[in-house]
Amino acid sequence: MIKDVMVHLDGSEADAERLALAEILADAHAAHIEGIFVNRMPSIALAVDATGAGAEIMGTLTEQAIADGDVIEKRLASRLEACRFDATVTRVDAMGEQGGEIATRAARHADLFLATRLSEGEGGEDWSELIHAVIFGSGRGVLLAAPGVPARPFRRIVVGWNASREASRALAEAGPFLRAADEVVVATAERASSGDAPDTRIARHLDRHGVKVTLHDIRSRDPADAIIAEAESRDADLIVTGAYGQSRLRQWALGGVTRELLRRAPVPLFLAH
Repeated sequence: MIKDVMVHLDGSEADAERLALAEILADAHAAHIEGIFVNRMPSIALAVDATGAGAEIMGTLTEQAIADGDVIEKRLASRLEACRFDATVTRVDAMGEQGGEIATRAARHADLFLATRLSEGEGGEDWSELIHAVIFGSGRGVLLAAPGVPARPFRRIVVGWNASREASRALAEAGPFLRAADEVVVATAERASSGDAPDTRIARHLDRHGVKVTLHDIRSRDPADAIIAEAESRDADLIVTGAYGQSRLRQWALGGVTRELLRRAPVPLFLAH
């Protein structure tokens, strides 16, 4: 069940897209919307030193960031108060990696975390580190809105499946969406243990959960290209797949399929690690 939807907010125009999608989820699942406004504070590295001119510059920048955050917080609070669903907003003043760490801990108290994937050449702030931190550290599913794509219910869903731990986690986390969908297509790269046909066990498993699926064999194709093509040809509303990556000194190196979907997914993308 989905009863708590946490939404990343930053004061940008993209907040409207994220909140529109959150409201669709709240309507479908009778869920609470918890906005988390991450107000970026200036980094200490911007100051030449911790004393004298450096400290004065840092103080000025900090005061301005707090004042800007006050304006945005007030606007977001008014927006959520006008929402017809149960909705609140929490503000976090964070420097550097703190935003990702705080958002990750907060997401563990929700059923999913909603943000926006960044498209190539998109302006605005880069929140990729925060998004990666939540994907790989929260233990929750992460729903990424597609920039510029109007929010709509998840009637048609494409699942990327390769029988990995990550793909299994994604299916489990996305269960409420799958059960409510009208059509679910599993783009599978899993081969049956005997013969050359795609493995049908995942279809039987989902059927027992009330999810009727169509299997589509993508073993001979590039996985990311195949999943995107399937989503486009089916006019899908959502892509569900595992998130793959390796930790390197607190930074995450994304797997190829995950990286491509984060760049190119034409519809909202649901990931779990």
